[in-house]
Amino acid sequence: MRPRQSPVAQSLEPRRYYINVGVFADASNAQKAQQQLQRAGLPLVVQTVGTNKGDRIRVRAGPFHQAEDADAAAQRVRAQGLEAVVFQHR
Repeated sequence: MRPRQSPVAQSLEPRRYYINVGVFADASNAQKAQQQLQRAGLPLVVQTVGTNKGDRIRVRAGPFHQAEDADAAAQRVRAQGLEAVVFQHR
């Protein structure tokens, strides 16, 4: 069994589009989502987020330069059975 790796904080690029896929308390669920996005050929952004209930792992796809590209990728994410909410980072 491979040791679990902690997500590395990644910053978002301004004026780029991203897809929120999920925020996970369980690292194995976050890893499953990451693997599904990788199989779909999508770029990933993984961040650890502190909450009042402890650390969570946020999984996003992106960045995308055009809203249309993010929307098309969101359809691919949904086809994997995952949530997909497109947003533009300011």
